[in-house]
Amino acid sequence: MASSRNPAARRRRRLLGRRATPGAAPGTVAYSGVHQGEPVTISAIRYRADRLDEREVEPDEAVALLDAAKAGEEVLWLDVVGLGNGELLASLGAGLGLHPLWIEDVANVGQRPKLEAADDALLIVLRALRGTNDGARFEAEQVSLALAPGVLVTFQERPGDVFDAVRQRLRREGSRVRTRGADYLAYALADAVVEEAFVLLASLGEAVETLEDESFRRPSPRHLQRIHDLRMEALQVRRTVGPTRDLLAALLREEAVLLLSETRTFLRDVHDHAVQAADDVESLRELLTGLQEATLSTLSLRMNEVVKVLTVISTIFIPLTFLVGVYGMNFEHMPELGWPLAYPLVWLVIIVIGVGSAWMFRRRGWW
Repeated sequence: MASSRNPAARRRRRLLGRRATPGAAPGTVAYSGVHQGEPVTISAIRYRADRLDEREVEPDEAVALLDAAKAGEEVLWLDVVGLGNGELLASLGAGLGLHPLWIEDVANVGQRPKLEAADDALLIVLRALRGTNDGARFEAEQVSLALAPGVLVTFQERPGDVFDAVRQRLRREGSRVRTRGADYLAYALADAVVEEAFVLLASLGEAVETLEDESFRRPSPRHLQRIHDLRMEALQVRRTVGPTRDLLAALLREEAVLLLSETRTFLRDVHDHAVQAADDVESLRELLTGLQEATLSTLSLRMNEVVKVLTVISTIFIPLTFLVGVYGMNFEHMPELGWPLAYPLVWLVIIVIGVGSAWMFRRRGWW
């Protein structure tokens, strides 16, 4: 239980993910994520230019809808939320014509964004960024898109996603997405994933700018901890948008018959956005690295100034301490103790030594 409350442990799980049980047979469909026990829900959207039907369906009905959609003129989008039902995932994969190893990758979350292609099926594994409620700015979640003729199935770990804007476009009669095929819908969802990364990058950039202003005005060790946290968040974004950029480039090179030439034009635009996002996150990481070095240098300089002042004060008072220590000894025969001017003379020597030492340090620029 302690590790679940540890921010460093949560951050490590987000960065590294979890793996399937070692030694499992190839093709074993077993969910490996942290959202164990999440109920499985399936929403189905069937549409064409002049018609749209949106509703929740049961697992058995979802499998039946796949077979009907391949022979019909409508486009079917099944959104599966919750990956704990391995039997359902295997059935949907078989209905789509996906290889069993592909379905294993869908359930075994934490995958690097990847592309699997066949003549009549396509699997796109993405990592989507979205905000959290546990103090972190965002976390990455695996989102898989399985494309077949006239059908698109999305697999997500838990409710809440970045696809609401696409759903609103589908509900609007006359929208472009309503007049295109399932490949265009896959493009629209991939574009939503990349655009959400831009939103979170903007939030991260604002946090970096605020921290930069604060650290230059009055740096403190607290700012170093904050810089470290932001660097970890930037690393998480980099681990998401960088592979996404590579995946989109591979998708553009893939000669898949499911992707129409018009859709490839839009995919090139998404790839450009992913390249820009990758460049932005690299700029943020370089800025954070420079800010960390500047903060460390400033803190070190301030510490040196404090040490220098303390050293000067100590150097001034060392001879004075020696002088008063000598005359503080309780010897019976000390001739100076009988002099009438001994006390003011000692004070005069103390003042001359103190002022002279301070003047010498100031003249040499040591203070």
